[in-house]
Amino acid sequence: MGVVERMRATPRPTVAQIEPAVPIVLGLHGLAICALTEVPFWPVWVYAGVVALGVAGLSGWDSMRARQVRAVLLIGVTLALTVIEPLLVPSMLQWYYGVVAVYPLVMWGSTAWAIGPLAGLCYIAQVASGSVPVPMGVAVLRAGVLTALGLATWSAGVAYRAAAAAAERGRRAAEEAGSRLRHAATHDDLTGLANRRLLHEELTAGGDSPLALLLLDLDRFQDVNDTLGHRYGDALLTQVGRRLTDAVGAAGTVARLGGDEFAVLLTGADEDQASVVAAQLREALQEPFVVEQVLIAVDASVGIALRPAHASHGDQLLQLADVAMYDAKRGGRGCSVYRPEMSRQTADALALLAELRGAVGRSELVLEYQPKVRAGDRALVGLEALVRWDHPVRGRIMPDTFIPLAERSGVIRLLTAWVLDTAVAQCRAWRQQGIAVSVSVNLSARDLDQEDLAESVAACLQRHALEPSALEHE
Repeated sequence: MGVVERMRATPRPTVAQIEPAVPIVLGLHGLAICALTEVPFWPVWVYAGVVALGVAGLSGWDSMRARQVRAVLLIGVTLALTVIEPLLVPSMLQWYYGVVAVYPLVMWGSTAWAIGPLAGLCYIAQVASGSVPVPMGVAVLRAGVLTALGLATWSAGVAYRAAAAAAERGRRAAEEAGSRLRHAATHDDLTGLANRRLLHEELTAGGDSPLALLLLDLDRFQDVNDTLGHRYGDALLTQVGRRLTDAVGAAGTVARLGGDEFAVLLTGADEDQASVVAAQLREALQEPFVVEQVLIAVDASVGIALRPAHASHGDQLLQLADVAMYDAKRGGRGCSVYRPEMSRQTADALALLAELRGAVGRSELVLEYQPKVRAGDRALVGLEALVRWDHPVRGRIMPDTFIPLAERSGVIRLLTAWVLDTAVAQCRAWRQQGIAVSVSVNLSARDLDQEDLAESVAACLQRHALEPSALEHE
């Protein structure tokens, strides 16, 4: 590598690296003048302070705050030298010192550094022409002071502006980072919609002003996750969020509360207006979604709660909207506005669910078997196991009452395990009696989400010594 290439490859020093050397040169030069001329002792301290500023920069005192402090001090010392230095030299140099102390400080151009050297060259030219009767050695010394003073002033201005710009960039970066953190804390990562926290803040901010809260839950969304996978489910939720946002527009705020549950906040809306928006939301979801070339049809159940008619507190309003949504889902109506009697029905459903969890251990569940007959010769080819609940107080409860509760809560897996074990044991008993029939057990979509479903079924068949061909699933 040649000399030119090495020079090009060498990193150029930055302003922050050059800045500390300039006041050192300036200060040492001033101390030399003080040593060679008869001057008062106090300028020595001024020049020593300038040298100290440069040494502090070279020794690592180079944080953004330190650069700001050093730039301000250097500007002050430089302006002070504008008054001090002319007292030590002939009065005709005052103009030069005024120029190199002020102009490089305020000029923004990249050539402002040349003011000091130019002033020094002009002074030497005057001495050489004989217009200034001083020895050339003294002229060169004074020209050096002018050059150093101009470079120091220019460096101080550049450093100060750089420090101020860095401080402004830091402030803006902090504001942007705070804004990003705020957005991440108040918005859903998947859909970009407002999350539960932001919804709660908006519910609280309005005081008791009228508003409508719509809670929307996708019907059979779990089937999408169970059959296609969570990747399709996430993509579907993203598209649902966009459609809901387009349907609401500027009339309200759309939020995702988690899973397949969304909320819409309509400020100033009454029951009629909220019902219209709910219908628009459900209509927006009627057209099938396309996820990776797969058509997916979904529907939604919407519950509506109003402030202040139904509740004033945000959490209570969410709870009542959830009660109304559950009523809409259970009744198949699509949309329900909260009514006080719904709370009683919901409380009854919750109590029933709590009792259902213990029904297996209390032997309250029974299986009835519906024959499956071949149409041609009416031969018995199998039996379908149907679960019933003999409640000690409520009497017999049919599956259309407690199965939806079990599916929503996760109790369905415990229920399915009991039905499977009981049906397989009964089928084995029939076969030992010479009744060669198969048994069919219904599975919920939630059951298919179990990773160990196949192993559980195989273990049940092995436990009761039943051939796999004797068991069917629907």
